[in-house]
Amino acid sequence: MHRLASATEFMAMELNATLVSAAANGAVFIAELGQNGNKHAKWNKVCDRFSIYCDHGRGALIAAFSGVILMLLVSAVSISRLSIYSKKSSTSTAAAVASP
Repeated sequence: MHRLASATEFMAMELNATLVSAAANGAVFIAELGQNGNKHAKWNKVCDRFSIYCDHGRGALIAAFSGVILMLLVSAVSISRLSIYSKKSSTSTAAAVASP
């Protein structure tokens, strides 16, 4: 049962990191669209007229990618702790079963 819980926690952490990364990449796409526009869709540049929009966008992108890095660090630490805990748990369980 413990192995299933750790696998589920691992998948939840990875899903969370993936969603944070996808959100940051979506923000980059919108920022690029605001910076350069899109000639095919006839969307003009926004940053030429609303410079504060791009200033706030830059700050948001820095915060988003900082969040991605922190989420990956938290996931790595949690995964390493889960693997250490599961090794200790399996060792103590095996010792308890071996000694009657």
